[in-house]
Amino acid sequence: MSKGFRALVLSGCVTSLLLGPVAAVAGGKKAAVQLGADGTIQVRNGNEKVSVTAGGVHVDDGDEKVSVTAGGVHVDDGDEKVSVTAGGVDAKTGSRKVKVRTGAGSVNVHVDGDDDDDDDEMDSGDEDGGLSIVGSERRETLRCSGGTEVSVSGSDNDIKLQGECGNVDVTGTDNRVTVEAAASISVTGSDNTVLWKRGVGRSKPKVVKTGSGNKVKKVK
Repeated sequence: MSKGFRALVLSGCVTSLLLGPVAAVAGGKKAAVQLGADGTIQVRNGNEKVSVTAGGVHVDDGDEKVSVTAGGVHVDDGDEKVSVTAGGVDAKTGSRKVKVRTGAGSVNVHVDGDDDDDDDEMDSGDEDGGLSIVGSERRETLRCSGGTEVSVSGSDNDIKLQGECGNVDVTGTDNRVTVEAAASISVTGSDNTVLWKRGVGRSKPKVVKTGSGNKVKKVK
């Protein structure tokens, strides 16, 4: 995926995500288009995959992954990762990390090894008592209580949720979430994995899964 193509995605030109496969067909290349009964669109052209679902648009060309969802924009090309969400911007290039957080009329910027723990916890909770985990490569164990609503957004996060959660919403790329108990689970984006042990009460959690390469599994 070219840098220009990625720039279009980041600037909000979502429609450009569909032009690559269309242009490939026009150029004589074979692209497979699949329309799902639920309204999803899957386009494959060699190693390139485009998924359009109710949860957003997801692109994977083997080297780079781009997800545009209600939770934000997430780009991962292996060496560089960028997540743009309502909570701020997380960027990583090699070993260099930059976090930008906004709130209460202020902007906080942390670069590389800044150990401000207050910033890391700022986006692990919200005013409604829910849990919101935003960013990349976060490793956290958090506790739900009385049906806590949980949102995980970004890339390469490994989150463990203890206790009984309400809805667990996961969006972005390559996130791994382990849930002790949940009433419902919704997953969008690409290559996310959610492992759950049990539902709340006697019911299994209701699962809604869209996107590409996402997995939701029951574990012991």
